[in-house]
Amino acid sequence: LSPRFEDAHFTLAKLYERNRAAEKSIQAYRALLAVKPGHQGALYSLGYLYDSQGKGAQAREVLEQLTKVNPRHADGWYLLGRIAEKENRLTQATEFYRLAIAAKPDLVDAHYNLGFIYRSNGKQDEAAKQFNDVIRLKPEYAEAHLNLGVVYTALGKLDDAEKEYETALALKPAMVETHYNLGIFYELHKKDMAKALAQYRKYLELGGKDERVERIVGQVEK
Repeated sequence: LSPRFEDAHFTLAKLYERNRAAEKSIQAYRALLAVKPGHQGALYSLGYLYDSQGKGAQAREVLEQLTKVNPRHADGWYLLGRIAEKENRLTQATEFYRLAIAAKPDLVDAHYNLGFIYRSNGKQDEAAKQFNDVIRLKPEYAEAHLNLGVVYTALGKLDDAEKEYETALALKPAMVETHYNLGIFYELHKKDMAKALAQYRKYLELGGKDERVERIVGQVEK
């Protein structure tokens, strides 16, 4: 009745998407874009679908079109950052996450991912700022506390690091990575082997498989 009715195209595409009919959803979004090339919802959803299918090049193409239509589309920049990070294009990922944060300062996942890249690249002060922003926005984010503990350890702020590790454990007592990192922290930085062993035992109890940790605990228990 009305082939150029944008809302009908968009609603149909969303219905297909909810029903996990990805190819039909993609076709419906592309039909909408043929009617209105700059439709932001269709561009973002299409980019998201392509990314979920591992089609990075197609996802980048439509998301780049989206951010040209709306240079302050935070979710578009964030998804471009995620794609770049998966493809190990970390300089671009950093820039995309920054643009996402500039458009939406409370975008928690952009702060977290940016902090992780900074941490991996040895930029500990920048990483600390991002993880602190995450915690300010979402205090219950255990992984952010864990990563901030790792960053503070690298910066020599051992008391602050210990508090962050303890907070991470209080929030998620079964998080294997925290027990592992806290064990290393006590062993190598606090020189408290008794506390280190307690963390290493809990790490192994929760399914951790590090051979070095297994050897240390095994030697003590012989």
